[in-house]
Amino acid sequence: MTLYEKLDAVLYGLMYGIVNEKVQKLKIRDVIRIVAKDSANWEVEHIYELLLGAGYIERAQFSPSGDPHSITHKGKEFILAGGYKQQNAEQVLEHKIKTGTVDSFKYGKLAFWISVLSLIVACIALMKS
Repeated sequence: MTLYEKLDAVLYGLMYGIVNEKVQKLKIRDVIRIVAKDSANWEVEHIYELLLGAGYIERAQFSPSGDPHSITHKGKEFILAGGYKQQNAEQVLEHKIKTGTVDSFKYGKLAFWISVLSLIVACIALMKS
């Protein structure tokens, strides 16, 4: 699984309760380990920090377990809009558009100079006749 797939899987798991009914009793890092299988400890921590920093998950104010978690409204909207997978696809598309624009400008510049040269040749041909 890529990082984007793991992030989306964790948000889907929190939103739809895919993990199991005991998800509210588990600590968030345990939920990440369950949903994003084969994740190293540093990766679990990284996923947690990314989701918390983006505001997609939050800590509850009062909790007996000390590490409650829930998906925020912002997180729900984000995952319903396609999540990290959609965001990544949009970034790739934007990069392709920018690259294509630069390439087309290069060809447009070449076409401009060819047309100027053609105009000069045509003017010279008219002067000789």
